[in-house]
Amino acid sequence: FDAATLGRMCSDFPAEDVFEGTPPVSDLRSRRYSLVVKYEAVTPEAQSRLHALQLPEREPGKGEGYIPIRLVCREKLKASDRLCLAFDALAVSHDLAHVPHVGKLVHGRDRRSVTVHLDPWLKKARQRISDIRKYESPSAPPALILNRHCSECEFQLRCRNLAAEQDDLSLLANLSEKEWKQQHGKGIFTVTQLSYTFRPRKRSKRSDPQTFGLLPAKGT
Repeated sequence: FDAATLGRMCSDFPAEDVFEGTPPVSDLRSRRYSLVVKYEAVTPEAQSRLHALQLPEREPGKGEGYIPIRLVCREKLKASDRLCLAFDALAVSHDLAHVPHVGKLVHGRDRRSVTVHLDPWLKKARQRISDIRKYESPSAPPALILNRHCSECEFQLRCRNLAAEQDDLSLLANLSEKEWKQQHGKGIFTVTQLSYTFRPRKRSKRSDPQTFGLLPAKGT
């Protein structure tokens, strides 16, 4: 994350109102600090290093106390940024004794701040956590699907090599996850199998030169 942005955020508060790291839970619940940066949240289900927790002067939405803040370098925000912010909220909810319903994303060169109402994203984050827990057993590995987020994962090369060995459909960059599932439902699991489903287009009579008298008819 952007250390310069964190530094600027910290400079907006008196030094005694800022804590860097993970203060005692009692300090969070008593709202001792206005800003906490680089907070480590650990629960049985989630672990996250939050960029910041801020105690707003006036609550921008539901809930009480600190709201999570996530820094994003990109100019344009994505749905995954909001989902990650919701994950941060769930991770820190045990320490705060409540789930934040509002968070902030600070993004781009101009460090624009966007308030995010987290309720719909909290639901999606909980579903993702539930899906991940299904694969905690080594005997039930998750399905291999290459996607746009692979570049952020340390196992990117391993998964791509495995997908290449299996000739997996997700090697096709333009194939969406929905289409991937549809093909699996038809019993098609590899690029080679999918290639057998393609048929050449029938030649249109309009494209036949004889139709337009450009060539003599056969037998003349």
